[in-house]
Amino acid sequence: MKAAAGNRPVAARPPISQTPMSFRRMIALARKTISGVVLSFLLVTGIGVLASIVGQYNAQLIASFIAQATSSGASVAPSKAGFDLLSGILPTDPAWTAILFALTGLLTIGLGFTNRVGTVWLNTRMLRRLQQQLHDKLLQLGPNFHSRYDLGENTAVLTQYAAQAAPMLRDLIAFPLVRGVSLTVAVIFLFHNLSALEGQGPVLYALLGAVILLLPVGGVWLAGRMRSTSLAVQDQYARFSNVLVDSLTAPQELRLMDATERRSHVFAASLSELGRAQVRAAIQSEFATQFQAAVPLLLQIGLILWAVFFVPGEAVQAVVGIYLFVPRVVEPIQEIVRFYGTVNIAWPSIERIGQALDEPVETRDDGKLGADALRNGEVALEDVVYRPTPDKTIVDGLSCRFAEGKVTALVGLSGSGKSTVLRLIARMFDPTEGRVTIGGIDIRDLGIAALRSQVGVVSQFPLFIAADVRENMRLVAPQATDEQMEAACRQADIWSSLEKVSPGDPLSAHVPRTAGSAGLSGGERRRLAIARALLAQPRILLLDEPGAGIDALSVARIAEEIRTIAQTRTVILVEHSIHLVQATADMVCCLAEGRITDQGTPSELAARPSLYRQMLEAQGQVADESRYDIQNSLPVRRIDAPLGRSPASAERSPTARAAKAAMATDREAGSGHDHGRHI
Repeated sequence: MKAAAGNRPVAARPPISQTPMSFRRMIALARKTISGVVLSFLLVTGIGVLASIVGQYNAQLIASFIAQATSSGASVAPSKAGFDLLSGILPTDPAWTAILFALTGLLTIGLGFTNRVGTVWLNTRMLRRLQQQLHDKLLQLGPNFHSRYDLGENTAVLTQYAAQAAPMLRDLIAFPLVRGVSLTVAVIFLFHNLSALEGQGPVLYALLGAVILLLPVGGVWLAGRMRSTSLAVQDQYARFSNVLVDSLTAPQELRLMDATERRSHVFAASLSELGRAQVRAAIQSEFATQFQAAVPLLLQIGLILWAVFFVPGEAVQAVVGIYLFVPRVVEPIQEIVRFYGTVNIAWPSIERIGQALDEPVETRDDGKLGADALRNGEVALEDVVYRPTPDKTIVDGLSCRFAEGKVTALVGLSGSGKSTVLRLIARMFDPTEGRVTIGGIDIRDLGIAALRSQVGVVSQFPLFIAADVRENMRLVAPQATDEQMEAACRQADIWSSLEKVSPGDPLSAHVPRTAGSAGLSGGERRRLAIARALLAQPRILLLDEPGAGIDALSVARIAEEIRTIAQTRTVILVEHSIHLVQATADMVCCLAEGRITDQGTPSELAARPSLYRQMLEAQGQVADESRYDIQNSLPVRRIDAPLGRSPASAERSPTARAAKAAMATDREAGSGHDHGRHI
């Protein structure tokens, strides 16, 4: 026999390292993120390029000033001063050189400040854009994605990972421009000074070549190690976020279970693991940074010693220029290696962001028909198969119809596919095989907005944002008036409860994000969710466990609402409570392993062997009917025995036996009628 779909193991999420992002895809992501801030990007990058050029020129002025001072203000011959190419932009008079040095120095300070502020401004804009893209994409993704990545990890992606990735994505485009110009200008000035040294150039060329070779090789090796430590930090941060969400989702529940101390130990262990990973990553990063800083410093020390013992005094300008420009040539090389290391640090975060942005949406909005194309609200599933993964089948060849103006209940054991059927009708995902129709039209031919305008959903745990009733109602109907909201609330029988919470303006009553907080009760929240669904005036209403976790009085009131609502709509009810099914359903479909095993009216299914009858017996509705009576659609315990007598002895009393015989007679007399709307 095929195993139940709900018992099959869910595939574990593959580690991020198994799905690496290519460098080309990373560049594409950077371009997409920058596309909304192109002018800002060009402005800030241009300022960075200009600051680099002015800084290089300012350093060369120092070397020129020293040469002029040692030559008593005389111009240095081209053979000793370097390239003729630069002679026109370097003054020969010490006074003008000093003035120009001061001006370019001030300009360098101003440009540097502007560049830094502009970079922060640009990074902030890019981060906002990236977070907006992630937020919108996460809302579009279906249940399969959110079953793999929970709230804690998605929150980390939207906050920490995005903040780390945004400047890196900017640098992927800006780096070649700014560092390329900086390196080019520095090389020009360096060779300008090297050409002034007669016979000494080859020695410096050899030293520079060794440094240029050492920096990339050592830097790339260190950067590769930094990626693994960064990935470890990311994994530990995701675990930390999950632990935090677990603790703060329902802190009162933890207190009731006396589990606060246990959660404290778990949280402390998570913090400790995260801290160790962060320290290891910091040590690795600092080691790479110091390596990059030490190499050019050692080269400068060598230059000073070489100049003191081997270079003639008249070449001091060249030595100073070389001293100043060797770091400026080496710096872009350092930055290339450092940039590679930074890429490796941020790579796991960017991969996770790219993973979310590249995730295919489970339902494509390519339908062309509007809501006016629907002739009626009858829903049908035709040979529907749904496999979220190749080895897991949840719905297997299901065919059934849900009539307009009726309540159809789906009953079955947990994991039988009931909620999946509702999600298929709401098109949270598409069937693997078969089709779902409304009024004879395949719902894939409808636009998503048109479909959702006709299908109202009340989930088992309705979503409420931490705001007032008005804002929560506007989630489904942004343009709805207060009068329309009031009418929907009255139809769902929640208006009087809202008036008690906020007498002056019931729509301003605060709705907590989670149930159990001060404010509306569980049943009132469920009725408010129904009112919100009705506000959009859908033809079809999907109810997923509307009676779960609430008292019998609230269930009865919801049952009355459902019966009223169903007069003009197609209502599909998923419910484990047979009380509510009996009180509301016109038809019942029994599901097992994603298939319809039986269907009929509640009385028909109760009268023959069926899953529905088994559920009735499990809840004491068939084997012990004498214990219940009907009173305003509420299950009421009949007490026939005097105080002190047990229920068993009460059932054996003459009164109980007479009542049971009377009920049996009533059933026989009414066997041709549908009693499915009573409890």
